[in-house]
Amino acid sequence: MSNATDLKSLAEEMAAAYTQRMQDIGRITKDTASFLSETAKQNEALKDETRKLVGEAAARDAERAGENAALMADFNKQDKARAGENAKFIAEAAARDAERAGENAALIAEAAQRDKARAAENDALIADTKAMVAETAKQNEALKAETRDLVAQAAEQTKARAAEVTDMVSGFHAEQAETAAAWQGLLGKMRGVHGNGHKAPAKPKPAKGAKEGPSTAGLKAKVLALIAGSEEGMKLAAVAEQLGFESWRDLLPVARELVEEGKVEKEGSVYFA
Repeated sequence: MSNATDLKSLAEEMAAAYTQRMQDIGRITKDTASFLSETAKQNEALKDETRKLVGEAAARDAERAGENAALMADFNKQDKARAGENAKFIAEAAARDAERAGENAALIAEAAQRDKARAAENDALIADTKAMVAETAKQNEALKAETRDLVAQAAEQTKARAAEVTDMVSGFHAEQAETAAAWQGLLGKMRGVHGNGHKAPAKPKPAKGAKEGPSTAGLKAKVLALIAGSEEGMKLAAVAEQLGFESWRDLLPVARELVEEGKVEKEGSVYFA
């Protein structure tokens, strides 16, 4: 019973450990999905912001280009002498446009680099998650193998103990059979001696301090009286204890005679009158 309880406790602990690991994996998977979703949202927001900046820059460029064209037309109309100043102004505007375009390009490149870094982080996290799932699967397989080994060992131990119990019971039955045969032989000798007019063998020795028992007929009467006085019946061990015998086996011949004479009945190990 202790092995079965230990095995059951071990199985429950392994089942609880497996459930906890699966919950941990589920939580990690959920966190990973949430992280990927949040990253995608941030990437989209960054792209929208970049497109907005580029659009605004393009609008500003277009507006300034229009202003430059208007200035150029005005300057051409008003004074050709101002053509040089207009050219300088246009050059400055173009430089500013180029600078802003460079800033926009740098901003786009930086955004692309951040997207690439986040993608690499996501790939690393996914790889770690897959490795963790694989390791958990290996541990589960090892745990299953260990459980099978434990179950097999428990089965072998149970089988061995069952064999030991079977051997013990077989030995006990063999001992009972030998004892019954010995008593049968002794009873036959006692009957033969009585029939030949010889002196009967001495009756079984009583316990220490007990008085020497009466004749076989008197002993039968005492045994019958004790059994008849018990409504629930009596075992020979209880009868032997009350009569002062060391072993209940000393009363087996008397009890057998009472059963053969129909004065008592035997159910299992209990005698009724």
